[in-house]
Amino acid sequence: MRVKHPYAGDGDCVPPAAVDVAGETVAVDDDGTFEVDNEAWLQQFAAAHDVAPDDLVVSQEGPPPDDEVAGSGTLPINPESHTVDDLREEIQTIDDAETLRALRNLEADQKNRETALDAIESRLADVEG
Repeated sequence: MRVKHPYAGDGDCVPPAAVDVAGETVAVDDDGTFEVDNEAWLQQFAAAHDVAPDDLVVSQEGPPPDDEVAGSGTLPINPESHTVDDLREEIQTIDDAETLRALRNLEADQKNRETALDAIESRLADVEG
């Protein structure tokens, strides 16, 4: 189902670049929405933000098939789960600038390690040429 982050829309709050859905890092789109298929997680997420789960659900339909979209909306790694050295190694396999930007934003939201951000920026510069 498609869910809208409670920080999206009107107001001063900005939704994060990604959310942790039961241990899986899921990218939040520019419109503040993301895909989730875990009802129990949605219940907890809504309770943590003091809203009803139904108020967050935008669409009950699942995501389109992978061949219909450029990306799955899921980041390949969660920077928070890696040391900077491991992160440097992992990002060398990522050739998509949008994914690297999302990882950079997620790192900034999570641990905000300067060396990790520098590594992601460096890889992004390599990818963008």
